[in-house]
Amino acid sequence: MGEMSAKNFTLLFYYVPEDKDDVDTPNAFGIKKPVDELRLSDIKEQFPLEGQYHFRFKYKHGSEYVWLDLVNTNCKLPTVDGKVVMKATRKSWSTAGPASQQSHTNGYSNPSAKAKLLEGIDSPATVPAAGPSHVNPMSLSNERKGAGKEKKTDDFDDFLGI
Repeated sequence: MGEMSAKNFTLLFYYVPEDKDDVDTPNAFGIKKPVDELRLSDIKEQFPLEGQYHFRFKYKHGSEYVWLDLVNTNCKLPTVDGKVVMKATRKSWSTAGPASQQSHTNGYSNPSAKAKLLEGIDSPATVPAAGPSHVNPMSLSNERKGAGKEKKTDDFDDFLGI
């Protein structure tokens, strides 16, 4: 098989505010598509972290930089200096949700996306564990106990539509 050309591969930069990631030192993952062909749906299908996320993209508007929310999953992704830079706000650790939220699930809804991402990695030890190290195990067990109960929402949840 021929070598993949750099123009058919895009490195996407992201940070997760809830993990206390530094915006100046972002994480990155790759997608085997040219940057001008990338869509929000590609991000939702191939984002490397488990869970449900809301994505915002860095965008230059005039002389200012802003975070742009995309609504249409078929939209081309905005770039800054030829790079895709995103803020991934975690809405939930779970990749499964009510049927009404399935379109917002950004975990590996496409199992082959995870396989493609891990292609060429020799050892599972090179893949970082999901989730932050600062999670209180008691809070997780309490969350599981209430899994069948209706989740409380606040104004921010309503704003995000979760």
